Amino acid sequence: MRFKNLSTALLSIPIASYCSIKRLLDKLLNSPQIPAFRMTTGISVVIFYNFVWVTQDENTEQWLLTSGQLVYSLTRLTGVLTVLAFATKYLNHHSKKLTYLGDAVYPYYIVHQTIIIILGFELTQFSLGPIIEPILMIILTTVGCIASYELVKRIEIIRPFFGLKLQYAYNPKIKQLIYTLSALFIIPFAVEILI
Repeated sequence: MRFKNLSTALLSIPIASYCSIKRLLDKLLNSPQIPAFRMTTGISVVIFYNFVWVTQDENTEQWLLTSGQLVYSLTRLTGVLTVLAFATKYLNHHSKKLTYLGDAVYPYYIVHQTIIIILGFELTQFSLGPIIEPILMIILTTVGCIASYELVKRIEIIRPFFGLKLQYAYNPKIKQLIYTLSALFIIPFAVEILI
Protein backbone atom coordinates (compact mmCIF):
# COMPACT_ATOMS: atom_id res chain seq x y z
CA MET A 1 0.00 0.00 0.00
CA ARG A 2 1.37 3.41 -0.96
CA PHE A 3 0.65 6.60 0.94
CA LYS A 4 0.57 10.12 -0.45
CA ASN A 5 2.45 11.61 2.49
CA LEU A 6 4.06 10.72 5.80
CA SER A 7 1.16 11.95 7.94
CA THR A 8 -1.26 9.60 6.18
CA ALA A 9 1.14 6.72 6.73
CA LEU A 10 1.57 7.57 10.43
CA LEU A 11 -2.17 7.96 10.88
CA SER A 12 -2.74 4.49 9.43
CA ILE A 13 -0.67 2.83 12.19
CA PRO A 14 -3.08 3.44 15.12
CA ILE A 15 -6.08 2.76 12.89
CA ALA A 16 -4.61 -0.58 11.80
CA SER A 17 -3.75 -1.41 15.43
CA TYR A 18 -7.29 -0.54 16.53
CA CYS A 19 -8.81 -2.70 13.78
CA SER A 20 -6.59 -5.68 14.56
CA ILE A 21 -7.27 -5.45 18.31
CA LYS A 22 -11.00 -5.12 17.59
CA ARG A 23 -10.83 -8.26 15.47
CA LEU A 24 -8.91 -10.06 18.23
CA LEU A 25 -11.42 -8.95 20.85
CA ASP A 26 -14.32 -10.10 18.68
CA LYS A 27 -12.72 -13.53 18.52
CA LEU A 28 -11.96 -13.57 22.25
CA LEU A 29 -15.42 -12.39 23.28
CA ASN A 30 -17.02 -15.17 21.28
CA SER A 31 -14.57 -17.76 22.58
CA PRO A 32 -15.09 -20.06 25.58
CA GLN A 33 -11.46 -19.40 26.63
CA ILE A 34 -12.09 -15.83 27.93
CA PRO A 35 -11.65 -16.60 31.66
CA ALA A 36 -8.33 -18.39 31.05
CA PHE A 37 -7.10 -15.49 28.88
CA ARG A 38 -8.08 -12.90 31.51
CA MET A 39 -6.53 -14.89 34.34
CA THR A 40 -3.26 -15.45 32.46
CA THR A 41 -3.01 -11.77 31.52
CA GLY A 42 -3.78 -10.60 35.05
CA ILE A 43 -1.27 -12.96 36.67
CA SER A 44 1.42 -11.96 34.13
CA VAL A 45 0.94 -8.25 34.84
CA VAL A 46 1.05 -8.79 38.62
CA ILE A 47 4.19 -10.93 38.43
CA PHE A 48 5.92 -8.46 36.11
CA TYR A 49 4.95 -5.53 38.35
CA ASN A 50 6.24 -7.25 41.48
CA PHE A 51 9.53 -8.38 39.96
CA VAL A 52 10.42 -5.20 38.08
CA TRP A 53 8.70 -2.12 39.48
CA VAL A 54 8.30 -2.97 43.17
CA THR A 55 11.77 -4.48 43.62
CA GLN A 56 13.75 -2.18 41.32
CA ASP A 57 16.88 -0.61 42.78
CA GLU A 58 20.25 0.61 41.53
CA ASN A 59 21.30 -2.99 40.72
CA THR A 60 18.38 -3.64 38.33
CA GLU A 61 19.70 -4.26 34.85
CA GLN A 62 18.95 -1.66 32.18
CA TRP A 63 17.47 -4.15 29.69
CA LEU A 64 14.92 -5.20 32.32
CA LEU A 65 13.93 -1.60 33.00
CA THR A 66 13.70 -0.84 29.28
CA SER A 67 11.58 -3.93 28.62
CA GLY A 68 9.43 -2.99 31.59
CA GLN A 69 8.85 0.49 30.19
CA LEU A 70 8.01 -1.01 26.82
CA VAL A 71 5.53 -3.47 28.34
CA TYR A 72 4.05 -0.69 30.48
CA SER A 73 3.57 1.56 27.42
CA LEU A 74 2.07 -1.27 25.37
CA THR A 75 -0.26 -2.15 28.26
CA ARG A 76 -1.54 1.43 28.40
CA LEU A 77 -1.99 1.58 24.63
CA THR A 78 -3.72 -1.80 24.58
CA GLY A 79 -6.00 -0.66 27.41
CA VAL A 80 -7.11 2.42 25.48
CA LEU A 81 -7.62 0.41 22.29
CA THR A 82 -9.55 -2.22 24.25
CA VAL A 83 -11.89 0.41 25.66
CA LEU A 84 -12.41 1.76 22.13
CA ALA A 85 -13.10 -1.75 20.82
CA PHE A 86 -15.66 -2.43 23.58
CA ALA A 87 -17.27 0.95 22.92
CA THR A 88 -17.50 0.17 19.20
CA LYS A 89 -19.03 -3.22 19.91
CA TYR A 90 -21.49 -2.30 22.65
CA LEU A 91 -22.16 1.43 22.25
CA ASN A 92 -22.40 1.73 18.48
CA HIS A 93 -26.16 2.16 18.34
CA HIS A 94 -28.74 4.83 19.05
CA SER A 95 -30.48 4.89 22.39
CA LYS A 96 -32.00 7.46 24.74
CA LYS A 97 -29.26 6.87 27.34
CA LEU A 98 -26.43 7.42 24.87
CA THR A 99 -28.11 10.56 23.51
CA TYR A 100 -28.55 11.89 27.04
CA LEU A 101 -24.94 11.15 27.99
CA GLY A 102 -23.64 12.56 24.71
CA ASP A 103 -25.43 15.84 25.35
CA ALA A 104 -24.26 15.91 28.98
CA VAL A 105 -20.53 15.43 28.31
CA TYR A 106 -19.56 19.07 27.77
CA PRO A 107 -21.63 20.53 30.64
CA TYR A 108 -20.21 17.85 32.96
CA TYR A 109 -16.72 18.76 31.79
CA ILE A 110 -17.31 22.46 32.47
CA VAL A 111 -18.84 21.98 35.92
CA HIS A 112 -16.97 19.03 37.42
CA GLN A 113 -13.74 20.84 38.28
CA THR A 114 -15.54 23.63 40.12
CA ILE A 115 -17.56 21.09 42.08
CA ILE A 116 -14.41 19.09 42.94
CA ILE A 117 -12.57 22.16 44.19
CA ILE A 118 -15.47 23.36 46.34
CA LEU A 119 -16.19 19.88 47.72
CA GLY A 120 -12.50 19.19 48.31
CA PHE A 121 -12.13 22.36 50.33
CA GLU A 122 -15.29 21.74 52.35
CA LEU A 123 -14.66 18.02 52.97
CA THR A 124 -11.09 18.55 54.19
CA GLN A 125 -12.55 20.64 57.02
CA PHE A 126 -14.15 17.47 58.43
CA SER A 127 -11.02 15.23 58.36
CA LEU A 128 -12.96 12.20 57.13
CA GLY A 129 -9.92 10.11 56.25
CA PRO A 130 -8.51 8.50 53.11
CA ILE A 131 -11.47 6.17 52.50
CA ILE A 132 -14.65 8.08 53.24
CA GLU A 133 -13.52 11.43 51.82
CA PRO A 134 -12.71 10.21 48.26
CA ILE A 135 -15.87 8.10 48.14
CA LEU A 136 -17.95 11.11 49.19
CA MET A 137 -16.07 13.27 46.69
CA ILE A 138 -16.89 10.92 43.80
CA ILE A 139 -20.55 10.50 44.79
CA LEU A 140 -21.17 14.20 45.44
CA THR A 141 -19.33 15.28 42.28
CA THR A 142 -21.44 12.88 40.20
CA VAL A 143 -24.66 14.08 41.84
CA GLY A 144 -23.58 17.71 41.43
CA CYS A 145 -22.81 17.22 37.72
CA ILE A 146 -26.15 15.51 37.12
CA ALA A 147 -28.06 18.22 39.02
CA SER A 148 -26.25 21.06 37.24
CA TYR A 149 -26.85 19.48 33.82
CA GLU A 150 -30.54 18.99 34.57
CA LEU A 151 -30.77 22.63 35.66
CA VAL A 152 -28.85 23.97 32.67
CA LYS A 153 -30.81 22.03 30.08
CA ARG A 154 -34.11 23.42 31.43
CA ILE A 155 -33.10 27.11 31.43
CA GLU A 156 -33.01 28.17 27.81
CA ILE A 157 -30.93 31.32 28.11
CA ILE A 158 -27.96 29.63 29.84
CA ARG A 159 -27.78 26.63 27.50
CA PRO A 160 -25.19 28.31 25.21
CA PHE A 161 -22.91 28.98 28.22
CA PHE A 162 -22.52 25.22 28.63
CA GLY A 163 -22.18 24.32 24.96
CA LEU A 164 -25.78 23.20 24.45
CA LYS A 165 -27.86 24.18 21.47
CA LEU A 166 -31.01 26.16 22.01
CA GLN A 167 -33.95 23.87 22.52
CA TYR A 168 -36.60 25.75 20.58
CA ALA A 169 -36.66 27.18 17.07
CA TYR A 170 -36.36 30.93 17.64
CA ASN A 171 -36.39 33.77 15.18
CA PRO A 172 -32.80 34.06 13.86
CA LYS A 173 -32.49 37.58 15.34
CA ILE A 174 -33.48 36.35 18.81
CA LYS A 175 -31.10 33.42 18.47
CA GLN A 176 -28.29 35.83 17.50
CA LEU A 177 -29.15 38.02 20.50
CA ILE A 178 -28.99 35.06 22.91
CA TYR A 179 -25.61 33.92 21.56
CA THR A 180 -24.28 37.51 21.65
CA LEU A 181 -25.41 37.96 25.26
CA SER A 182 -23.76 34.67 26.15
CA ALA A 183 -20.51 35.79 24.55
CA LEU A 184 -20.67 39.23 26.22
CA PHE A 185 -21.21 37.57 29.58
CA ILE A 186 -18.23 35.25 29.13
CA ILE A 187 -15.76 37.82 27.71
CA PRO A 188 -15.03 39.58 31.06
CA PHE A 189 -14.22 36.22 32.66
CA ALA A 190 -11.94 35.31 29.76
CA VAL A 191 -10.14 38.67 29.95
CA GLU A 192 -9.74 38.27 33.73
CA ILE A 193 -8.22 34.82 33.26
CA LEU A 194 -5.85 36.02 30.52
CA ILE A 195 -4.64 39.11 32.40
